[in-house]
Amino acid sequence: MKKITLVLLFFIGIGICNAQSSNTISRDSLENLISQSFIISNKGEYTKAYEQLTFALEYGKKINNDSIIGDVYNCIGSLFSNMGDHDKARENYALSKEALLRANYQSYLIFHYNNVANIDTREKDYINAEKNLLESRKLALELNDTYKALWPTFNIGEIKYILRDYASATFYLQETIKLYQPNTEQQPDIIIKTYIYLANIYAKINENERALENFDIAKKIALEHQSYPELIKIEKQKAALYDVLNQSDKAKEAMSNQIVYLEKNFENQQELLNEQNQLERDLFEKESSLTLTQELNKSQEKSIQKIKYFSLALLTLFFITISAVVLLYRSDKNRQKLNNRLKIKNKELLDAKEKTEYASQLKTNFFSTISHELRTPLYAVTGITDILIDENPKKEQRHYLKALKSSGEHLLSLINNILQINKYDANTIELSVIDFNVLDVVNNIKNALSYLKKENNNSIHTYIDDAIPKKLKGDSIKLSQIIINLLGNALKFTENGNIWLTVNCIDCKYKSDDYITLEICIKDDGIGISKEMQSRIFEDFYQESVQLNRNYEGAGLGLAIVKRLLHAMGSEINVESRPNEGASFSFKIKFQYEKEIPEIQENVEDYESVNLIDKTFLVVDDNNINQMITKRILETKNANVVVIDNGFDAIDLLKKEHFDVILMDIHMPKMSGYEATEKIRGFNTTTPIIALTAVDLGENKEKILSSGMNGVISKPFQLDHFYLELHRFID
Repeated sequence: MKKITLVLLFFIGIGICNAQSSNTISRDSLENLISQSFIISNKGEYTKAYEQLTFALEYGKKINNDSIIGDVYNCIGSLFSNMGDHDKARENYALSKEALLRANYQSYLIFHYNNVANIDTREKDYINAEKNLLESRKLALELNDTYKALWPTFNIGEIKYILRDYASATFYLQETIKLYQPNTEQQPDIIIKTYIYLANIYAKINENERALENFDIAKKIALEHQSYPELIKIEKQKAALYDVLNQSDKAKEAMSNQIVYLEKNFENQQELLNEQNQLERDLFEKESSLTLTQELNKSQEKSIQKIKYFSLALLTLFFITISAVVLLYRSDKNRQKLNNRLKIKNKELLDAKEKTEYASQLKTNFFSTISHELRTPLYAVTGITDILIDENPKKEQRHYLKALKSSGEHLLSLINNILQINKYDANTIELSVIDFNVLDVVNNIKNALSYLKKENNNSIHTYIDDAIPKKLKGDSIKLSQIIINLLGNALKFTENGNIWLTVNCIDCKYKSDDYITLEICIKDDGIGISKEMQSRIFEDFYQESVQLNRNYEGAGLGLAIVKRLLHAMGSEINVESRPNEGASFSFKIKFQYEKEIPEIQENVEDYESVNLIDKTFLVVDDNNINQMITKRILETKNANVVVIDNGFDAIDLLKKEHFDVILMDIHMPKMSGYEATEKIRGFNTTTPIIALTAVDLGENKEKILSSGMNGVISKPFQLDHFYLELHRFID
């Protein structure tokens, strides 16, 4: 029996060796493996897809085929891109490009540039996205491949639309129409979206007839292909356009069409789902019938050498076969155990991540809501206090009113700091680039903190280096927050003393590029900070002692915010101090600048001199107390004020009467301030509209300005800032 077993094992071994002596894997089988990995990754099975692609990559390297290597690296890059790991995606795309260039595989490079541009677009790096798409389009046109030139041409037009470069967007979108081939595998969605974009562009430039023509073309194509999601978008945007044109019947018709297409879309989705399930079953059956595993095993074994000693070879092969089977069996068992453990851990991590993100979103929503709810009554407190102070109260009453105003301003500062620290904890610090003047920034900060300066009887001494260019480029809002927190601390912890704010340019005299470095220092002669505590003052909610917290109001958030902002701007804070000898905080920060600009005239306007006589104001606010306060403050400066409590009535009134300035609340029932402003701009583009709101400006300022408003004043406000802002728009 043992001899028979040995003989059987020998022939089995010979059969396996012969099966493994095949030369190569067929290209069709390899392409099928790559296609299968794509399908698996779409189902979320990234680990399995990565294993298959890794095998294909190793095979491509083994046979030294750069076209296969470039193809597989591109697929791995797309896999990481879908997983959200853009850094690894870019690494693999770069390796793909190198291999494709070596293979002179020009047509596949088109896909490479498209994929890299896709990551750039997700990261909102539209400059590099456009650069890669232009390369893709150029290469496709050089190869006379209009089929592949379609997507980069459309995507460039889409980016131009996002950047509001409507002229360039129109050019590329029209080129897309020329390149589109209706009776090919190209998806009809691209041509539908092209006409929708063109319609939106014409609507934005008030060429409404052309807009409607393009909407109709898009609708016709969408109906032919039963593209119901696109039909819903088209009817929704047509309804909005008809509202602007005051064609209510057509707007209602468009809204009715939306309902019809929503119902058809639901039915269509059910049919597509059934078809998809059937296709997946068919694909599984076909994939099961492939002999890919057999081919993979054949390609990895070398040719069998001639056996010199038959008996010795028989015994050797027997033991090798048995050992290999045992090792492979154990290895496979261990791999399965590790994979199962990895799946469990991944699921636990995903569950924890989802819970954390959900909790973070709840926290963010809570702080956003509580911000508005706290600022609104606080506006009533500070506003009524300002009104009472201006009405010549008794001496003892003035003292109490100033105390009340100081408490309100302290509460507002605390609310702002808590909201900012929450936002920065969520890693949402985004830097913007705008033109600004350092002198204006410093003067605005001094005006904003004038109440704190008077409260502690301090003097502020400022020095601005004359060599600093008049116009800098950077995030002046974040810079203002940093200086306000540092200067506010200096004023708060110093009584009957001096504070020095200096801004020096340390490389203006020998600068060779478009950047300069500013050194900003805030120094005081107040209570100072002990050496052992200087490393802890930048922690959240930290103050040096309980007694200090009682003597000097504050939550201990200002310096924590400063540290986070400077880190985001590529800088760090330095502190020098001794107890009872004051403190000095300094930092260095880089900004772009313009070399030649006209001289900027310093605005020396004093809000006390502002007179609003014969000026008419429309206040749109749903809160009765806010209406009363705003109206009284404006009437103090001899203004004529009309109050409206909703957007609908405000629109009707503005169609009949003229006002010099409109003060618009954001959160109102029935119609928000955004919607009201957009509708007003449909027939009135000249009257200044200023948002007077309690929402968080950091998250909403861009939305406010893009809706058509000219400026924004945050409630509660300082009277001097309020009057000067109004005076700026009136002049």
